Amino acid sequence: MEEVVRLRPFKEYLVRGVDIPMLALEGHIDGKHFVVQALGQRIELETTEVGEDQFGKWGLVPKCEHSLPDGFKLAVDVEVDEDEERGGCVLVFFEGKYREQMRDELRKRGIDPDSVTLVAPYERSFAVYFHESGVVDGQGVTYVDDGKKPAEN
Repeated sequence: MEEVVRLRPFKEYLVRGVDIPMLALEGHIDGKHFVVQALGQRIELETTEVGEDQFGKWGLVPKCEHSLPDGFKLAVDVEVDEDEERGGCVLVFFEGKYREQMRDELRKRGIDPDSVTLVAPYERSFAVYFHESGVVDGQGVTYVDDGKKPAEN
């Protein structure tokens, strides 16, 4: 069974650091697509189903990843919390040099990096989290500490 995330229309502003404008991350339903707008891009995500209930419109979006400008990517991912609730997130991230260094090290050891679960931080990530019902359940911003202030990253 394909893993999907229930998403509802949202608009969140995420702090990116000192003296850097906030990142607006927005999503809405357009026909049979869930459209995410981030970094000046409009990304149409396929849905397996769209509907409406007492909380409003929703779409079921399969796990996916899309390239954005300047090396950033947008991903929709499934997350399971401690209470076994299945939520998900819309994530904008920049992998940076740290993940690629780890992938290179695996290759040197004869291991295909795509054949393992790589636990390495993104250099930057901005996430909007969703409860299993599809309503926004929080947000998060991550920077790898490279000794620079966030505004210099």
